[in-house]
Amino acid sequence: MLNATLLRDSWRHWWSPEWYRGSVGPRWLPWVWTFVFNTGIALALTVIGLGFGRKFDLAAVARTNFVVAQAIGFSIHILFRLGLMVLGPERLDRFSTPQRALFYSGIPILGVLIGYVIGLSLLGVDVQRLVFESPRVVLQIIFFSVLISAFWYRYTAMKCASLLRETLWSMVSEIHSTIDFDYAGYTAENLARFERAYDLFEQDR
Repeated sequence: MLNATLLRDSWRHWWSPEWYRGSVGPRWLPWVWTFVFNTGIALALTVIGLGFGRKFDLAAVARTNFVVAQAIGFSIHILFRLGLMVLGPERLDRFSTPQRALFYSGIPILGVLIGYVIGLSLLGVDVQRLVFESPRVVLQIIFFSVLISAFWYRYTAMKCASLLRETLWSMVSEIHSTIDFDYAGYTAENLARFERAYDLFEQDR
């Protein structure tokens, strides 16, 4: 049964560097998070477009951003799942730094390329003609995919910092808090999560 705790834990697992280890909640829930994330990206791109102050058809732009963002996001999601099926979690754990860099940058790049083609095709765009007439489109797509890879690396660093902060806060609460709560267990849980996340971050450096 879905509840706030399950949804929170599932969302955190979806974001976690250990996304490939098991699942939290129903198997369809990670796909929902991918849809939500894609929708957020589409909304952000639409708002950024508004910020430039140019006159355009807001509904058309929002629709285009939504379709392309969904196509890209789900393409990347599927590719990561296929990679997990082929390699398995144990092999992912044993990846060297170059292998992890290739895996976590190559899949987003490929996913963005595939997603753009699918998204633009769904919108009725002649992708082949667009590429030949505007070669810069391909470079823009590759640049965008590299940004996604860089965002993932930056996120893992922020994740480590967040878990460390949570662990330190819990340690202090163990000593000073008068609230009836298992802070010792909470500290141990977050410390273990921090150590796993930091190990993965170090492997990616």
